[in-house]
Amino acid sequence: MNYFSLALILAILTYHALYHWLFLAIWGVVVAVYWGMNRKYQTQSPNSPYQKWKMASFHDGGDPCVYSREIFDLTDTEAFIETFNKENPNSRITLTHLCARALGATLSETQRNCGVISAGHFAPVESIDISVLVDIGGNNLGTVLVKDCGRHTLPEISHQLHQSVAKMKRGKDETLNNQMQMLKRIPSSLMQALARVIGFISYDLGLSVPALKIKRHNFGMGIITNVMGMNLRDAIAPLVPFLKPVVVVVMNEPFLKPIVVGNEVKIRKVMFINTSFDHRFADGTDAAKMFRAFRKVFNSPQNYVSR
Repeated sequence: MNYFSLALILAILTYHALYHWLFLAIWGVVVAVYWGMNRKYQTQSPNSPYQKWKMASFHDGGDPCVYSREIFDLTDTEAFIETFNKENPNSRITLTHLCARALGATLSETQRNCGVISAGHFAPVESIDISVLVDIGGNNLGTVLVKDCGRHTLPEISHQLHQSVAKMKRGKDETLNNQMQMLKRIPSSLMQALARVIGFISYDLGLSVPALKIKRHNFGMGIITNVMGMNLRDAIAPLVPFLKPVVVVVMNEPFLKPIVVGNEVKIRKVMFINTSFDHRFADGTDAAKMFRAFRKVFNSPQNYVSR
């Protein structure tokens, strides 16, 4: 729904509230019937908060989405990570940390492709914050926001993620638990409207939503989802409209593949990193610059372990 449609609906409701109450009475009856149907279905087959969010997130089609697949040779990268972790057991890094840093570098490449679109106007942001999705027992997804990925080192990103991810996986994250308890009481029929309102307040207005513990620009500019443990080699994730990300990145399951190294064909461990990109934020020239920045970090992680 765009701003003109929303303004029209509000004008109609306001007009009838002032002059024609019968319209509101009919509208109220329809809402009551719909509410009753929803309660019936919810009683017969209750939706979890996670299911409600999924339905609320992907109702709208036609998103301006561009897809890309990049293949990365992990042989040298994993060797570096293994050596670094042995030497720095208290600052261990993983491919996920590397991906977050690379995405931070990617979105920092040009100022015109990292920000928010509010009232039809693009506004850049200073801090490149990235959300990392956390699988919680296969029944829910949590998000951990990594601040300022465009500037932080790999160990600093690791420290940001470590404690939060561990708490979520143990079910000890109070913010997430409180949000899930509140969402259980909200009917599925209202979830999409709630999602849109939250997105409007958090991103368009740049305000927090204290009742749901949602902060300003709560989910950052990009989202990373790691499906390496799901035996998926080439998965692509959709843009989530109400989260308003510039890009969604999927880290797929690594596998062995013959590739050309120098002038020889060798069997190497590789991984597809697939992206879904909002075309409103960048054109092909910007995308090429950003993907070069991503490869630069992934292929030379030793340059990003210290300032």
